[in-house]
Amino acid sequence: MSILNMLLILMAWILCLLQFVNNPDQRIRWFCWLYIVQIYLMREADFHRAFTEEHVTKIAFYTADFIPLWQKLTAGSIMLGFIAVSFYTLISNARRFWQSLVAREPWAISLLLVFVFLPCSQIFDKTVFNEHPSWKVRSVEEMLEVTSAFYAVAAISLYSTRHWSASK
Repeated sequence: MSILNMLLILMAWILCLLQFVNNPDQRIRWFCWLYIVQIYLMREADFHRAFTEEHVTKIAFYTADFIPLWQKLTAGSIMLGFIAVSFYTLISNARRFWQSLVAREPWAISLLLVFVFLPCSQIFDKTVFNEHPSWKVRSVEEMLEVTSAFYAVAAISLYSTRHWSASK
């Protein structure tokens, strides 16, 4: 399956899910959240390896002469979309997130834990512990990533439950 086909299928999946959102104003918010989660999942699955060996989040990918222009444009459009959607989501939800965190709402606490565990896993991945001979030490980074993903799913589920039950 080509990269373009895979992206079209993923975007169609998002659009199908958005049909279930009753409030048109909420559709943009849900589209953004779903897109961010999709990109996160694609990153974890090393989706970029389907069309290049280089990691698409590094500047060296875009400045290298040996990488074809179509690969740079494909990866760049996905990354620019991700950056734009992330900034929009961050800016439009910062106040709500902070108020919910102060009110100790479970979805906000879960989302905060995503933002704690994910950077910790990335930091751990770059340390000497990731090359330790013991699998137990090396598995800490993977456990942190899985825990972060668990809390991401929990945050979305808890927010959805709260949001949908409040609108009924």
